Parts: sequence; C-alpha cells; structure tokens
Amino acid sequence: MRRLDLKRHLTSKQDESLRVPRSRHAQVEDYDPENFVGPYEDAEAYKEDGSLLFKVVAHAFDRGMVDRAYKGLRSVKGDCTTRPEATGGEQGMRPHSDGSASTQQRSSLSQQAAWKKKGCNADILGYFDPTPQFNYCRQTAWTAKDKEKGAPVFKAAWPLIVVADRIFKELLPDRHQFQLYHVSEALDFTLGNTAFTTVTVNKKFSTTYHRDQNDLKGGFGVMLTLGDFEGGQLVFPAFRAAVDYRPGSMILADVHETHGNVNNIMGTRLTCVLYAREKIDKCGSAEEEEAKRAGMMVVHARED
Repeated sequence: MRRLDLKRHLTSKQDESLRVPRSRHAQVEDYDPENFVGPYEDAEAYKEDGSLLFKVVAHAFDRGMVDRAYKGLRSVKGDCTTRPEATGGEQGMRPHSDGSASTQQRSSLSQQAAWKKKGCNADILGYFDPTPQFNYCRQTAWTAKDKEKGAPVFKAAWPLIVVADRIFKELLPDRHQFQLYHVSEALDFTLGNTAFTTVTVNKKFSTTYHRDQNDLKGGFGVMLTLGDFEGGQLVFPAFRAAVDYRPGSMILADVHETHGNVNNIMGTRLTCVLYAREKIDKCGSAEEEEAKRAGMMVVHARED
C-alpha cells in the first residue's frame, strides 16, 4: 500500500476562507501530483502529527454487489441543496414549501435551480438523532417510504453496508470500536449490527469545500461511489492531496478536515457516505421516541 506523509499547507484562516462566507469548488490546482491517488490504487495518507487523513481500499466490493446497490440507490430524488455549506453561493432562511418560516439555513432559490438543472439529488437512509426542530429520534423519510414498498432500496444497499463495516473494523479497529460503542446506546436506530446509523446518498453532486457536520466526533467517514462516470476527485486542500476513488473502492477519511469535489463530473456519479449521528446515543427505544413524537404533535396542534 502506498503511503503519503503530508504537510499542512494552510493556516486556520486560509482553510476557513475556502468555506466561509461562500464555499467554493475544489480545483485541480489545489493538489500536487505526488499527492494524488488514482483510480483503484491502495493508499494511506498521514498528517504531520501521525494521525490518519485517509485510507483508500481498492477493490473492496465485488462487481455484482456494486451493480445491485447502484440499481437501488440511483432512485434517490431528494433536494441536494438542503446543505448550503456544501453547495456554495448565498445562504438564507428560505421559507418552507407551504410558505411557513424556516429556522434552518438553505441555499438560495437560484442555487437550487442551478443544481436541479445539473440533475443533482441527495437523500438519507437510516436514522436521525434529535434536533432543535424535532426533539425525537426517527427514521428518515426515504427509509419510511422504502419500507412501505418492501425496502427494495435498503435491501440493495445492505450487502455494501455490511462489507464496508467489516473493512472499517479490520483497518481501524479503535475508531470502529469507539463508533460501535456510541451507536450501541440506541440499537433501535442503528443499521443492523454495524457502526453506522445513517447513509447519505448524493447523485451528480460535486460538493464545495466543507467539513461534515452532525456526525460523531472521533468517528470516521466511510465513503464509496457507484455509477459510470469520470471526475469528481475528492480534494483535501490543506494537505494538497486528492483521491479519485471509483466504484468498487472505498475510502475512510477524516471528514472533519476541509474537503470537496472538483466540479468536473461526467456521467452519473453516486456517492454514499456512511456514518454515525453525533447525538444518536441520546435516543431511547423506538417506543419511547414515538411517544416523544406524538407528544410534540399534540403540542403543535394546541398551538395551532
């Protein structure tokens, strides 16, 4: 396995300027050729303090498994602009579709239209932890709709999730154990016996520079791609490094470092990000969380 020992080239302010106030796309000029990991290359990259930045596992999944997962997950239809920190452009409190006020940052309507024109979609499988808007744990809307149809999407993705978890455990046992212990506090909101609670699926989405939010601090991001495409290299600008990981490969990465994609995707590229939600350990049983939900609905009804 090829090893990269990387130096941090950006100060904290320089790093932040890539994300705030407007995040931008990665450029080929943001990484050095000697720090580029090509398709189907095994590699590991370390920071100056010796901690792992990323590890790429080529040929992690067999072709049949990849193809079956793609057929299921390509049905993703959600709005990819609900994460303004990863779409660039202006942000604001965009009203809900019914005209009611929102308390969450959203990409502007012009940004939403531009991404929609590109065919960009994103959605989430699995579970959510409590948030200020919803103070209870719950399955995602896509998961609920999939279950109503016999869970074809989840069943197609499940073999990949299991293998990804096994590789995560083999290569980073301490990180895996930390994450597994975290999710074991909420077994009703975990993806089987894995260390994951949630899978974000992005379609034709070249994210701008960002740092992942709402996932477990101290955990590790596990990512894989599906489809038939070129481009979309994943760049870590502070270290002038990049990875072009293709279907069948997997990358484990410190997603709390700034990262983003080159905006040059040709074809259909699906990215799956597997992780554990930060506050999932605050969940009770499914019955307890349903009671919280029902109570919240009663309060809202009274307010109306």
